[in-house]
Amino acid sequence: FVMAAGGYPFDPSTANGRVARWSFDLASSGTTWKETILGPGGDLPKTAHRDYLKDYEIVYMGIFNPELGPPINSGPTGAGFNCLMRLNVKTGAINVWSQPNTTLQEPVLIPSRQAGHEGYLAVVCDLHASNTAQVLLFEAASIASGPIARLHIPMRQRCGVHGTWVHAEDL
Repeated sequence: FVMAAGGYPFDPSTANGRVARWSFDLASSGTTWKETILGPGGDLPKTAHRDYLKDYEIVYMGIFNPELGPPINSGPTGAGFNCLMRLNVKTGAINVWSQPNTTLQEPVLIPSRQAGHEGYLAVVCDLHASNTAQVLLFEAASIASGPIARLHIPMRQRCGVHGTWVHAEDL
């Protein structure tokens, strides 16, 4: 493909992928729906297991922000995520964390047993300059504050996607 201005393999000004909710009126015989834009584009938003198939409020996901620089090739899909995001789909509030010269893999939500605690996010962070990785642990409710723990791994990791966390006693 041909690189567009700024070194991107696309024109960021025309890219319009977003997190959206589609609403269908099942009582209607029509074939239309309503689209509501909820936040910036990303991939595979995670919700807490307790919120599956319910009117949820919070999602977590990796996103690519072109304002942070050109994409870094990461895995079979090309450009890697350069931000971790918490999005409140009801209010539009966004909480984001990023780190230069890294890509993030898909986050895993670790539920908390403490009432009212949102849980934790674990995400593999590829450190491209050193060809190593870290597993980062965040308080899910405040990822912009940065990781609360870092597990250093002496090599880069293959892309890890579609993970989930299950407490041993729940198996």
